[in-house]
Amino acid sequence: MDARPFGPYTLTAPLGEGGMAVTFKATERLEHIDGERVVAVKQILPSFSDDESFRVMFLDEARLTAKLSHQNICKIYTAGEVDNTLFIAMEFVDGVDLWKLIRRARADLDTGFPLPHALHVTQQILQGLHAAHTATDTDGSPLGLVHRDVSPQNVLLSRNGEVKVIDFGVAKARTNSAKTAAGMVKGKVMYLSPEQLRAEPLDARSDLFAVGLILYELVTGIHPLAGETDVQTVHNYYNMEIVPPSHRRPGIPRALDTLVMRALASDPAQRWISCDEMAQAVATGLARIHPGYTSRTLREFVDWAMDDESVPYELPGGLTRVPSTPAPPARSTGRRRVRTVVEDDVPEQIRSNAELVAGMGPAAADLGQAPSPAAIPASSPSPASPAPPPGPAVAPGTPGATAGVQAPPAGDDSHWAWYLAIAVLSVIAIGCLGFFGLAFLSALFGNY
Repeated sequence: MDARPFGPYTLTAPLGEGGMAVTFKATERLEHIDGERVVAVKQILPSFSDDESFRVMFLDEARLTAKLSHQNICKIYTAGEVDNTLFIAMEFVDGVDLWKLIRRARADLDTGFPLPHALHVTQQILQGLHAAHTATDTDGSPLGLVHRDVSPQNVLLSRNGEVKVIDFGVAKARTNSAKTAAGMVKGKVMYLSPEQLRAEPLDARSDLFAVGLILYELVTGIHPLAGETDVQTVHNYYNMEIVPPSHRRPGIPRALDTLVMRALASDPAQRWISCDEMAQAVATGLARIHPGYTSRTLREFVDWAMDDESVPYELPGGLTRVPSTPAPPARSTGRRRVRTVVEDDVPEQIRSNAELVAGMGPAAADLGQAPSPAAIPASSPSPASPAPPPGPAVAPGTPGATAGVQAPPAGDDSHWAWYLAIAVLSVIAIGCLGFFGLAFLSALFGNY
């Protein structure tokens, strides 16, 4: 594209386009010091800029997130309006988003996404989120920020080995706009927490669930709840068990099963206490499998992903290789495995949420396709909302994951067969003991 002016910026190249904004690489004129800097400018599409409720929420959230300062958060310089177009000017990250890195690794590496890279990236994401969750205003009062849209597309990895979380505050602005109420604003169904689907109030633990999904996807190459359509994905949240990562891919440490499954507990109270607590657990695991891991190790991986695709990636010495052999079939607990789902199969509370169901389109069960968007429900539940349905189940027997275990589904009577078999065997055993006991006593007293 030809360079063109936009307020104090000169837009030089497109970086990407989403459902609500277009992002450009740009240069910014720095007054009084006779210089300029490279930035990223996100222009909000006119359909949203014209919505007054979105405009107010967008600018309010931008003011809050501009106060965030952390190495794992993409810095916001300013936000405003130029020629009736809302925009955010932020730090330019020369790199690639995590979703593209996952695709490249899946396509070109037999071993999949290297485990140490997966743990390091996850740790960095958690550190950025914890900084946002605990951020305070100038007077010390909590900002109360929740990202609401943690996904591989919203994580950037730079050529310098940095990991940056982007788009804080944007999700809340679109969630509260009139466009959302009309079912117009789209989000990523595949990375929502169960409480988001139920339109409940959110806190930091909602972001933790999304990180758990990302880590699961990184280490297995499979999203644990993805369906062929967004409707089926939502259905899977309530009808499909989440099996431990090691059941999907042999060779994954059992300790990692515990770590991931705790993040994916359906009850927020049973997840990690904070992103910081989970980050420490991830760091401990990384230190055990690859002591001395540095950002340089990640930098080489990012360089490989961004450069000539014909160049093979050589794992540095010491990086753990996860076997690429197929995993054994996941253990069934009697829950239905649904291949084709229609909207009637979706729980009533979700099906009645017009903002969610109306926006559903084809979902990407395959990482080779971009996850298609679906509307994000409002973050506050209706006073008349019915009791929430259960969240995703966790496979029984998962170490440290008892918090997410669900009761057997209605109609599953397989456990009664075990009880009956045990009772019959007990009766037989008692009968045998009695028979031999009587024979022994008869022989004993018959000698006198």
